[in-house]
Amino acid sequence: MNPLLLTLPFIVITPPTDFYVTQTNVVDYIGCGTGCRVYFEQLTPVEELSMGWKRVKIAKRMFLYNRDLEKFEQRGFRDPEPSTGKTIGWNYANCSSEKFVYRSFDHKDFASWFRHLKDNDVQNVYYPKGDQKQGQPVYETVTGSPFQQWSKLCPNEAKRGYRFIEKRNKALRLMIKMINQDPSVDHLLVPKKNNGKTD
Repeated sequence: MNPLLLTLPFIVITPPTDFYVTQTNVVDYIGCGTGCRVYFEQLTPVEELSMGWKRVKIAKRMFLYNRDLEKFEQRGFRDPEPSTGKTIGWNYANCSSEKFVYRSFDHKDFASWFRHLKDNDVQNVYYPKGDQKQGQPVYETVTGSPFQQWSKLCPNEAKRGYRFIEKRNKALRLMIKMINQDPSVDHLLVPKKNNGKTD
């Protein structure tokens, strides 16, 4: 008898755990200042809610750059030593209204979540009408990069935002190339002075 057959009764098939969740609906990391990164881990599949909202459970870990060791290590701003902790929360996205919400508290039902939602909890992923940056994706680190996080839940609606980012990055790369080829053009990046004052 094949020895493999003798082991079959003892093979246990276990249900999938968080370890098996694909990381397709969270961004790898976002910046949080100089030498600071917040890494994300997707813990659950995307959950479709009501009124166009969807959500995903995530874990966040902060990493700061250690100059002495020349590498990033997990720790908080005020932590004297590296840590292994993580913050659990939920990313909510509405693709049609282009809104993003992060919540650290798990509301068990959508009605409860929506009832407790406040205006300052909801972030636009594109700058609204009337803003100087109207129509541009909100992806700066100081804002928490809502566009990048929302885009992983709404990839089709995020295409125009990524086109803008790529266009801006292309222009930046071109400017850097010009400076490298001709250092004399770096004056274009220096603010003009007027009577000793910088404009």
